[in-house]
Amino acid sequence: MFRHYLKMAARNVAKYKSLSFINIGGLAIGMACCLLIMLWIMDEVSVDRFHENADDLCAVAMHVQFGTSTSTGVGSPAALGPALVREFPEIIRTTRSMTLPTVLSTEDKVFQEYYRAVDQDFLQMFSFPFVEGDQHTALADPHSIVLTETTAEKFFGEEDPLGQTILLDNRTSLKVTGIMRDLPRNSTIQFNVLVPYTILPVVLGDPDYLEKWSNFSTTTYVQLQPGASLSEISSKIADRVNQSDKDAHATVFLSSFSDLYLFWLGRGGGRIGLVILFGVIAVFVLAIACVNFMNIATARSAGRAREVGLRKAAGAQRWDLMKQFYAESYLLSFLALLVAVALTELILPIFNALCDKQLSFELVGRLDVCLGLLGVMIVTGFVAGSYPALYMSAFRPARIFAGILGSGARKSGFRRGLVIWQFVV
Repeated sequence: MFRHYLKMAARNVAKYKSLSFINIGGLAIGMACCLLIMLWIMDEVSVDRFHENADDLCAVAMHVQFGTSTSTGVGSPAALGPALVREFPEIIRTTRSMTLPTVLSTEDKVFQEYYRAVDQDFLQMFSFPFVEGDQHTALADPHSIVLTETTAEKFFGEEDPLGQTILLDNRTSLKVTGIMRDLPRNSTIQFNVLVPYTILPVVLGDPDYLEKWSNFSTTTYVQLQPGASLSEISSKIADRVNQSDKDAHATVFLSSFSDLYLFWLGRGGGRIGLVILFGVIAVFVLAIACVNFMNIATARSAGRAREVGLRKAAGAQRWDLMKQFYAESYLLSFLALLVAVALTELILPIFNALCDKQLSFELVGRLDVCLGLLGVMIVTGFVAGSYPALYMSAFRPARIFAGILGSGARKSGFRRGLVIWQFVV
């Protein structure tokens, strides 16, 4: 039976070539817009979620009182991280992080770079793969340095960078102990160079820097025990800074690291608003394309009334006709999807330049993309085909052959309403 419906749908598509072309083109453009937005949204929600320990990673945030005003952010004292891992068993690892500008040089090359100073556990907490070296010991020596592949090539070309020496600020010698892959773009933590956090007292010229509680220039990340409660630990550590610095007036809390990009400490400063907005836009664009399909289908309902009447006179039930109209809708949706995929591939480089992304439309091995395509086709076919199926399958043979299809005013009023809705959107 399905084969029969499909065959009839194909015949009708071939019979009404111009209308089928318009329908397929309209649906394809709507689907292509929807697919581009879908890829953008998938990229946005994937940010920082590739780490193996993503569910257990948190950023230490603080409410700091300054007179009558309160500032909230992820800045924390340098002494806080080690204290947290010592005093709270729910916290199994911690790392401090600070990014600073510097001059890095070898015997014949000098570059201005930003380096990120981190603790040794940084490489166990975050999933940044190594190409050379041992990530467990690469930052154990205070005078070690880890480079990304691109940075290592920039400094040493084809030479083996491991064991080579780089000068930091023309005065501190650092030994290359590891090479990492270039960082993915969907990581908010970006760097080309890593150095041990313990070198900062030398670099900053402050021997007591690591023990200070009054400087809030460090970002601290913690890794919790699996299943640990974020809110319970936050309540336990809330007053930890004030215990060591009575003048701090700071309230400490933890925020899920993988949620920072979208929700930013739960205060509405992240990207979730844009993600929701673009999701709504995708739905509206697809709905406009479906409305075009409905309008064209109802506009040619008079031409198909005799077909419906003959089928009903021959014994077809309303459900049989609905299945036929849905089959046509899904066939057109499938053809439109093929065109939309081609359009998406064509437009994607321009779209990437527009939104500063490196989105890829790889179907092989991307179950999420394939499911998204299937979902778009199913929703489009159902929505676009629902009104024609319900409307035309309700025709009565006696009224059809008498030339009376129904209330033209009601039908045209509905179509005008759809067109007005399109212009409003």
